[in-house]
Order: sequence, then C-alpha cells, then structure tokens
Amino acid sequence: MARKSAAIRKEEIIRAALELIGRKGAGALTTGAIADAVGVSQAAVFRHFPTKSAIVFACVDWIGDQVRPAVDTAAAEPGSPEQRLRRIISTLLAVSRHIPAMPTTMLSREMHAEFPELKEMLRERRRGLHQTLVVQLDRGRADGTLRPDLESGTAAYLLMGMVHSLLFRWHHIDHDLDLDREVTVMLDILFDGLIRR
Repeated sequence: MARKSAAIRKEEIIRAALELIGRKGAGALTTGAIADAVGVSQAAVFRHFPTKSAIVFACVDWIGDQVRPAVDTAAAEPGSPEQRLRRIISTLLAVSRHIPAMPTTMLSREMHAEFPELKEMLRERRRGLHQTLVVQLDRGRADGTLRPDLESGTAAYLLMGMVHSLLFRWHHIDHDLDLDREVTVMLDILFDGLIRR
C-alpha cells in the first residue's frame, strides 16, 4: 500500500485532533489518542508536528481557514448592513455547528492555560472579525439605518460577545439549544437598540 503524502497525513492528524476536542473536550487531546485515531504511532505524529502545541496551533489555523472565507462571503453578499451583520453572525454559528471543536478552542480555560500562545493567535483572529463587523456597523450609521451616535467598535464587541455566550451555552450547557431561533431572538433585541428611530 502506498504511503500517504505528508500533507494528507497532516490533515488527518488535524482532523483527528479536532474530533477529539469536539467530542471529548480539551483534556482528551493527547498525542497517543491522536495517533490511535489516525492509526499511526506517536512517533509518526511527531514526524509531522514536533510538539502537541504545534498540533493545536495547526487546528486553530484550520478553523480560521474555514471561518474567514465564510464570513467574508456573508459580508460581501447584497443587502443592508443589518442583513449582512445577521448573516455574518448566523454564519459563525453555522460553522461552529460543523466544527464542534471551535467553541472549546475559543473558550476553554484549560486549553488557554496549557497553550498560552493560543490566546494571542485567537486575539489576532478576533481583531479581523471585529473589523469586519465595524465596517458593516459604520455603513449602517452612514446610510442612516443605524443610530448616528452608535459606537461601532463597542457594538461589534457586543455582537461577538453574543456569539461567545451562545456557543458556550450550546457546547457546555445545552447541546439541544436551537441556535437559529436563539440567534434570531437575540439579534432582534440587539438591533432594536441599534436602529435609528
């Protein structure tokens, strides 16, 4: 049987790590468990990733590679700034549903304690999302649909906080939570305060 290329094996390791994090939590992420899931030795895992940290950072990059294009597409589609903001938030939640490791990677104290550099990696990605939201909020202020006194930066953090709280509830408290319904209700309440009267 032909040996798999390094790129394919790396992808398998990343996906196995994400599956472990999503299904069992950060504590289940060991190189032994990853090796078992992929069907290779731990030595083979370390040939592709020199440390466990390198695997985690590759997972974060992989998640970012799924999130960023999806958010950019949602932000570029036709519609009002409010419609675009709603699409961006819904897109973030949809991606999270398909990548259960995403909430744990973003919100787990355990992971952040074990991998301190993770905080800065995520901070950088949050800056990009924050800027995308600010652009749409500024457009809403400029076209008169949102309040002229709106602090776009603060409102963007409010939207991001809403996503974090929903993901936390869904992932850690109530996996049966209807995310679509919850996000619609929360955005209705939020935009009621943001829309110009």
